[in-house]
Amino acid sequence: MTDIAATDPLLSKELITRVAHAYYLKDESKVDIAKQHGISRFQVARLLQRARELEIVKIEVRSLDGVNLGLSERLRAKLGLTAAWVVDSSDPADVVDIIGATMARILEETVHPGDVIGMSWSRALVAMTRHLERLPKCVTVQLAGHAGNSADLPDSSELVRRIARASGGAAYAIPSPLLVTDEGALRSLLGQPMISAATAMFDAIDVAAISIGAWRPDESAVYAAASERDRARASELGVVGEMNGRLFDADGVPEDSVIGNRVVGIPLDQLARIPRLIAGSFGAARAEATIAATRAGYVNELIADRRLAEAILSA
Repeated sequence: MTDIAATDPLLSKELITRVAHAYYLKDESKVDIAKQHGISRFQVARLLQRARELEIVKIEVRSLDGVNLGLSERLRAKLGLTAAWVVDSSDPADVVDIIGATMARILEETVHPGDVIGMSWSRALVAMTRHLERLPKCVTVQLAGHAGNSADLPDSSELVRRIARASGGAAYAIPSPLLVTDEGALRSLLGQPMISAATAMFDAIDVAAISIGAWRPDESAVYAAASERDRARASELGVVGEMNGRLFDADGVPEDSVIGNRVVGIPLDQLARIPRLIAGSFGAARAEATIAATRAGYVNELIADRRLAEAILSA
């Protein structure tokens, strides 16, 4: 196909760039630009349209809370999600806090009185509870034992209690580690009254605030807690990610043979039955795990940063 810019002198890339620079960066009017270049203002409009077609100019619309609306819609359509929010940040160190703040705002705007909220653990979810101010009265349920290994951050049970304080509703905590030593220890913990009461609430959950971990160093608290043998075995089986300690492959198929009989937490098939699954995920390294999780139905609403969104869109 012949490039119209090569056959029409008016549409040379140099002229297109000069016109776009004058209009978008110097805020000159189309009439003034037309006079400078000896062309009509309609030709100026044509050049500006061509600048967008050639991606010399890229126009993005952001909401006041930092969400990139255009990128969000592209991500939503790519993954077939109910909703997506892509946040921008000039400082990568702020991304976790911005994702957490966005998740808090979404919960505050969409949770209804009497809803049952399921809660996982991640750095973004810790940030979410810091930003959360008030919710309608609802019940909060911990989805899995605690996976974090940082003494500087609150554990999963504390996050559940924070949400309960914001809503004034009941809290069902799971006071245990996420990954236990063996199947006998798992059975013993699941029989404890407090943990049994929490797991009995799983099927009643209306909305879950969750996270997606990639099965690689520094991208999953569960990966960090697993043994070298378990890590290697999971990688051999094609595991790409985890949610609440439940491993899955690139198609989202659960892989329970590695640590599945030692995880205190909601199974993936039960998670997928929750009507609203709101996940926070960030970083290009989590693209494959995020794609797999959304396609398998473990996520239907996603808050992501630009790096993750662009990695998914280019996959």
